[in-house]
Amino acid sequence: MGSAVRNILCVCGPQGSGNHLWSKIFSSHKDVCGWEQLTKKYWVGHAKEPFHETWLEPKLLYDRPFKDENYFTNTSVPFGGHVYGDKMIPKIKEFIETLKDLGFNVQVGVTSRDKNILKLQQERRWKEETTPEFLDLIDQIENPIFLNYESLLLYREKYVKSLNINIPIDYNSISKNIQVDQNQKYICNFKPSPLRKR
Repeated sequence: MGSAVRNILCVCGPQGSGNHLWSKIFSSHKDVCGWEQLTKKYWVGHAKEPFHETWLEPKLLYDRPFKDENYFTNTSVPFGGHVYGDKMIPKIKEFIETLKDLGFNVQVGVTSRDKNILKLQQERRWKEETTPEFLDLIDQIENPIFLNYESLLLYREKYVKSLNINIPIDYNSISKNIQVDQNQKYICNFKPSPLRKR
């Protein structure tokens, strides 16, 4: 009898596009080996993500023991901080190809969010817009599953069920993790337009 197929969902996207929220959701099921520490805290830096070193050096995956059937991992592009210093760009294509070489059934989710919110987030974090750095890499991803932040907030479980993710998902974790709409802080009243008089 052959060994069970191992599934992994790899999520990546521009910094500020909801990587941490999606990570909480996809790591919550008891049968998924994911970012468990993040399910217990509001925020944890990417240096604590269980696969973070292998996003930068995918060959390290060959030395990693894989005992579970379902895995989840996440990175943003770029990521960094005091642990890494300057912005770090993960080796997405090599990472995915190495997992496939190890026999994984790989799905890749790509996070998205309103581009104006992304710009504000990135300028706060990096002092410049960094979405183009991810867009330079997106062609390396075959058949991505687009994970839209706004659709998640609006449709919740219905939206996630439509994505056909291979790893188990704890759907109760969705509403639990989006009790506060983080987009509200970016929304303000606009000045009336001449068109409104028509």
